Amino acid sequence: MSIVHEGNSRLGYFGHDIICLIANEKNESVETILDHIWKGDVVHYIVDKYKDFEYLDAATYEQYDYSNLEMIFGKYYNIEITHDVKPRIGIKDLEKDGLFILLDIILKELSGE
Repeated sequence: MSIVHEGNSRLGYFGHDIICLIANEKNESVETILDHIWKGDVVHYIVDKYKDFEYLDAATYEQYDYSNLEMIFGKYYNIEITHDVKPRIGIKDLEKDGLFILLDIILKELSGE
């Protein structure tokens, strides 16, 4: 399938999908999300893991090149649990609140911080 959009145009939509996952009680550990940010594949990880989730349109995801999105999240490779995650984002449950890290990054990027 040919790619019709690059990742940057999808950041807001990806954020909505993360909200939908959280609202439907899906969760990821902080360690898992940070590990995938460090590896540079966090978007691919989420899309692949939840591709069968009823609210995500897998066919839409096949049309996007996520290298730009991965680069956006990759800028945050230096996030630390003790400095950034717990005090700044307010995460309490390290086993379940990893998706909030992605929302925090998306909000920073969309607001131009």
